Amino acid sequence: MNPKVEELISKKQEEIKSEKQKRRENHLIRLGLTAEGTQRKYMEYYTNSPDCKWDEEKQMYYIGSAVAIDVTDEEYAEICKYYPEEETDVIKNETYGAENTLKTIAGIILGIGIIATFIFIITVFVTGMPFVIVLGAIILFLIILGSWAILRCFANISITLKEIKAKIK
Repeated sequence: MNPKVEELISKKQEEIKSEKQKRRENHLIRLGLTAEGTQRKYMEYYTNSPDCKWDEEKQMYYIGSAVAIDVTDEEYAEICKYYPEEETDVIKNETYGAENTLKTIAGIILGIGIIATFIFIITVFVTGMPFVIVLGAIILFLIILGSWAILRCFANISITLKEIKAKIK
């Protein structure tokens, strides 16, 4: 086998093995099967968490996290029979209630804005009002379009932050 192909495959196998081990450890921690002591995750900046502490020796902030106990593959398989591993890394759609509401409101605002702008422009042409009013309708539409974009942006930022928070845990 070509050494580059072999290296690529072995690298991917290591990634998969590491991911499985991480999921296994998280599963054991969620079940409360933790060892004595904690593992420190170091950060450069303070986080707004009650668990964030300062390490004088390393001059860095850290958060102590639980460490899963060591179990054999057979023991873990037995544990999984009674307590199946849950997929908690992926946030379910129900947790996006506020974001979905915000997106819905944004869509309603955009729809009403488009309809109102067309009605306004048609009314101006039919009644013969000054063309300056058409410019007002266009400006109104741009304001509505901006509002829609801002609301969608806030919803997407919130979803992204929730996903990042879930991956950190």
